This record gives sequence, C-alpha cells and structure tokens, in this order.
Amino acid sequence: MRAVVRRLWWHVRLWLVRIRARLLRADQRARIMVLGFEAAKRDDFGGFFRTVDLVGGLSGWGVCTLAAAALVYYRAGQATEAGSLFATALEEGADDPYVLKCYGKYLYQEERFAESLECLKKAVSGCPNDSWALAWLGGAYFRMGDTQEARRCYAESLRQGPAESDVGSVYSGLAHAMARLEDWDEAARCWREAASRLPRDEEVWYNLGDALLHIGRYREAIEALKRNLRLGSQQPDWTLYDIARCYQQLGDVFRASRFCDKALEHAPDDEDALALKSELGAALAG
Repeated sequence: MRAVVRRLWWHVRLWLVRIRARLLRADQRARIMVLGFEAAKRDDFGGFFRTVDLVGGLSGWGVCTLAAAALVYYRAGQATEAGSLFATALEEGADDPYVLKCYGKYLYQEERFAESLECLKKAVSGCPNDSWALAWLGGAYFRMGDTQEARRCYAESLRQGPAESDVGSVYSGLAHAMARLEDWDEAARCWREAASRLPRDEEVWYNLGDALLHIGRYREAIEALKRNLRLGSQQPDWTLYDIARCYQQLGDVFRASRFCDKALEHAPDDEDALALKSELGAALAG
C-alpha cells in the first residue's frame, strides 16, 4: 500500500511540474528530469522512461546526465541503449570524473574488471574524496586479485562517508577483503556492520556466521546461519554444513549429525559433508 501511495505521489508531482512548465512557458526539463531519476532510484523504470519522453528525449543533455541515464537504462535491461549513451558521454566528457565512475560501474557489472579498474582509477584521481567511486574501485581491485588495495579503497570509502543506502554494501566489500586476508576478527566485525544495515540480505548473514565460526564464536555463528536459512539461503548445503561444524565444536554430536544429514540432502556428493558425517558417526558409535 505504501509503495502505491509513493508512486501516486510521484505522478502527482510530475503532473504539477508539467502544468507549471506550461503555465510559465519556461523550460522545466531539468526539474522534470530530477523526478525521473527519483523514480529510477525506486526501480520505477516506467516512470523514468515516461519522464524521458516528457522532456523530449536525452539529446542535448550534459554528459553527467547522459552517464547517469545510461546506468538506469542498463539496470532496466536495455544494454544497447546504455552503451550508446555511454559512447556519447565519453565522446564529449572523456575526462569527467562523474562520467568515468558511471562507466566504471557499468564495466564492472559487465565483468570487464580490468577495464573497470583503469576507468575507476581515473575517476578517483579526478575526485579522490568520492566515496561511491572508491567503493567500486575497491570492488575492481578485489576482482583483479589485489586484496590490499581493495581493503584500502573500501576503508577510505567508509572514511569519506558514503550515502546511508551504500554503507552496508561497502562494509560487506571490506569484509570480503579481510576474509581473503584471513583477518577473521575484522571480517566478522565488518559483516556485523553490514548485517545491521542489510538485515534482509541472506548472503551477509551466511558470511557473518562463517566468520564467527572461524573465530570460535559458535553460538553466535549458529544464530547468524539460521537467520540465513530463514531468509532463503541460496546455498543451504553450505549453511547447514557450517551449523553442523558449530555444533560439533560445542560437543553436541547429535545436533551436528542432524544438520550434517540435512546438508547432504542438498548436496549428497559433497566431500566435506561426507567426511564430517563419517567423523560424527564414529563419535556417536564410540
């Protein structure tokens, strides 16, 4: 119901801006376009495209608007149009940090990580305090295997103060870097921060549970892992296997065996789960 009300209010605002533009006989395209980007933030791509039609298309807009619009088109599944808009933006603003960071994000999502890295490095060079660009640069470094640089970029992004909606994702990125560096205490701390901001993200809860398992906080790990299951784990065999290991470490062999059996129901050929099942069976027999 709340989403319906928000969408209705957006349409009312758009209608009022349109009427005002006609009455004043002034160019209100920029104000109308802002409403379109607001709709895109809510994944209301239909509202965004209607706004683009209302302002007469994107021809003649500045390079930053074109780059931002290109990302919206990409998110909406219109990759060809996104590529065309980026080509125009880069032709006219090849050194613009905002254009570069938008294009770097696009390249990252296309899994063109080496190109994304170079593009985002240029963006950060031109705007070193941009938390958003730093976070995506951290992701590109991580994908290219430079974990120390990834950690540095994520930490700097947090220091610069990202938008509240981005904080959880940046903490998650930093946690992945710390886990790869096997600093499990710091990884657990970062994933806890991420979970507090992304409470519906099942993957974050799995990663938190896995980190807590590594540092021996088994009961807390079990709670995080069970939260992952309640949210609809994408890899329940991993989660159930970790829960079994936690119970094993706590000395509860019966529960450990039960959860190991559940893990094998999802992945009957998993070698780690089979080895754990054998170990638990021996303990029960003894």
